[in-house]
Amino acid sequence: MHPRFYSLPGYDDRRDTGHDGGHAGGRWYDDPPPAGLPERVTHLVLVDGRLVDLWHEPVEDSRWAHHARDLDRAVDQALDRALDRTQVAARPPEAPLPERMLGWLGAVCGSVERLESLDDRPLDGEAPLPSTGDPAGRAHLAEAAALLDDVAHHFFDAETAVAFRRALVRFWDGDPRVRLRSAAHLAAGVCWTVGKANDLLGPGGRCTQGSVCDRLGLGKAGMSSPGQTVRRALSDYSLYSQRPWQAPDIELLGQPDLLLGATRGRLVRLRDQARAAAGSAVLP
Repeated sequence: MHPRFYSLPGYDDRRDTGHDGGHAGGRWYDDPPPAGLPERVTHLVLVDGRLVDLWHEPVEDSRWAHHARDLDRAVDQALDRALDRTQVAARPPEAPLPERMLGWLGAVCGSVERLESLDDRPLDGEAPLPSTGDPAGRAHLAEAAALLDDVAHHFFDAETAVAFRRALVRFWDGDPRVRLRSAAHLAAGVCWTVGKANDLLGPGGRCTQGSVCDRLGLGKAGMSSPGQTVRRALSDYSLYSQRPWQAPDIELLGQPDLLLGATRGRLVRLRDQARAAAGSAVLP
């Protein structure tokens, strides 16, 4: 019996069949049900909204039997669907960690061949701005390049300036019609993308996103929105691989020539460790 029924005033917690106040062949409500069919039907008797009687009886051969059959059929169908989903959702055994690490590193670099040839030499060289016959576009691109050079000089270094310029040119060449709201937004998007790919931004990086926004004159506008636009243009989503927790939390661009020497050095060490542990389930 539900415990709250005990607190109802005047409730008699036994069902008597006689009028003498005795048990008279009835049974107490907390007695176990008799052997045989389960008592699935519960009767409640209320007088002026006050519970005065309660009893249970089997549903079979009653006028409510069809309700029980419908409920049983619905429960069976729900269990069958749940079992089917469990079987469909069953995942294959997880690959060993060295294999997963090498797969993720291959996605970071864009291919297994690029991973094989990966080194940690600093980026260098010039990336000339693409020519365009549109004077407004040419001015937009040149201003963004100047802003990125300033950010690299103020917060980072010459190698980062090379990565910025390469990303800017690659983004522009991908589709010159895709222009962000201003040159400052374009510079912020490139900085965010390269910064996330090299773990340069945030508490563990070289500066915060807020400080870069202030330098670009964007104030509270933020970098992530233009950054997502640039990242989508530069990323190859067919190369996606889930990052092992032992790997650095960097964006998967699939373009190692946008990664700084220090970043590629970390990846080279992970590559060599994964190869050395190819027969083990755990990296050293």
